[in-house]
Amino acid sequence: TALVGKCHCGPETTGAHWAMAPVERGYDHWLAGTRLNLVSYDAWQRVDASATGFTVTEDESQYPTRAQLEAATDWWTDNLSCSKAFLHVALNAPHAPFHAPPTSLLDGWPQPGIGASNRTKYLAMLRSADTAFGQLLDHVGEDVAIFLYSDNGTSPRALAPGGDETHAKETTFDGGIRVLGLGRWNNCPVGETSGLQHIQDTAAGILTVAGISSPSAWDAKVTPRSYVLSEAELSSGVIDRAARTATHKLRQLTIESEVFEELYDLVADENEVVPLDLFAEENQAALSYLRSKLAFAEL
Repeated sequence: TALVGKCHCGPETTGAHWAMAPVERGYDHWLAGTRLNLVSYDAWQRVDASATGFTVTEDESQYPTRAQLEAATDWWTDNLSCSKAFLHVALNAPHAPFHAPPTSLLDGWPQPGIGASNRTKYLAMLRSADTAFGQLLDHVGEDVAIFLYSDNGTSPRALAPGGDETHAKETTFDGGIRVLGLGRWNNCPVGETSGLQHIQDTAAGILTVAGISSPSAWDAKVTPRSYVLSEAELSSGVIDRAARTATHKLRQLTIESEVFEELYDLVADENEVVPLDLFAEENQAALSYLRSKLAFAEL
């Protein structure tokens, strides 16, 4: 097992050295790793660790996406003889700071020029991540089970023109929490799921593909959910919690101990622009159901 790339260990360290955290949690290797979001893609703190120890390079100059791609492909090649192998690749790109990636990873995408917008740089960084992922797919071959997902929505600083900054990353609006999730294994048919899924369900999917049952204590499913819970603690100190079904979403915002609610019809108002009347009779069933799920989640 190997983790390549980012593992958000946090800025404060106590106990054992932070570089051993992924190894202590079960990975055999942590390679081309970063413990935080990068301050620079040109000179970054890199860690490579295993059960035998770790090395930390303070000013790694190799571009992170390229370094992570090479670490992943090298590890895979070194472990081809294993009957089972699990490789988790967590690219830093396209996370800020926004910049122009090297042309070698853009695969024909135009490199942003001087003075390019954050959005233009973000798209180029996304292309570099896509290129790396494509090369990794080519390397591991068609018979390997693959899961691909993103952790949260687009930064308000890199939204497409006309995008609402108040509905982006760091919020429980769909722009902040609805992300890409793809899977490929065996002869599974191509198509979309018909129900809700949570990013943590990926874990159950991986075990299922490996022929292993999920622990009963896990809240991870291989079948669609009837509702999904989300939570974000905003930089302003506001607690943003939400429960949604396929048709409605209830957001509860805790501001200085006072709770404010917003209920949305996700079918008629897919951009979550106009909250529904919390006192209207036709909204009581959805409101009661979603409130019960958020109340249960607090227990």
